[in-house]
Amino acid sequence: MNKIRVFFLTIRLIIRFLLVIGCGLVPIIYPNVSKKLSLNPIYMISLFFIATIIYSLNDFKELLKSIKENINKIRNIFEWKPSTPIINTKAIKSIETYPINYKFNLETLEIENEMVQGIESFKIMLIKFVNTEKNKFKIYEGTNYGTEYTLFTIDNNTEFFRQAEELAKQIIEYFLEWIEKIYSIKREKKYLIIEMKVYGKADTLFIKIPNANLNT
Repeated sequence: MNKIRVFFLTIRLIIRFLLVIGCGLVPIIYPNVSKKLSLNPIYMISLFFIATIIYSLNDFKELLKSIKENINKIRNIFEWKPSTPIINTKAIKSIETYPINYKFNLETLEIENEMVQGIESFKIMLIKFVNTEKNKFKIYEGTNYGTEYTLFTIDNNTEFFRQAEELAKQIIEYFLEWIEKIYSIKREKKYLIIEMKVYGKADTLFIKIPNANLNT
């Protein structure tokens, strides 16, 4: 659908500019009309050109947006970045107090024989949360663990934006004690990159989440 929209927007803009040129050439083609109405070809073309530019600004914006979306789709890049971040209004704890977990390799998602805590432990739990389908496993039945949103497989920018916003809300809700804000969610190939702020860490975090389904 996006490619069709690009095609029709382009055709519409071309037709408009052809009409501009045609109207501007009227005084040249019909000199008698030009004399009677005191029409100047350069003046007419300029006038129609400026009017068309003003009238077509929205189409230009839509065309550029559609072209960008098509390029991003080919590159497998989608991004949700709202005008205002998703904010947690509840009391939160320092990320350094996040409970201990087993470390695991972020590429293979295999558990390693080492313990981590604080921010590293938080990252592991977030990766597991995003990759866990809600209510799929008995161990998580009746809990709020996991999500029904699959941002790794969406190929529509509008749908990605909608689901990413819902996922951000679910992440805030589940990790209510630790996250201050979520700024954006971006997908680059097989990864999601979540930009967020956690309490106890001055810098903004960019947490890279691999698609666990590619390793199963």
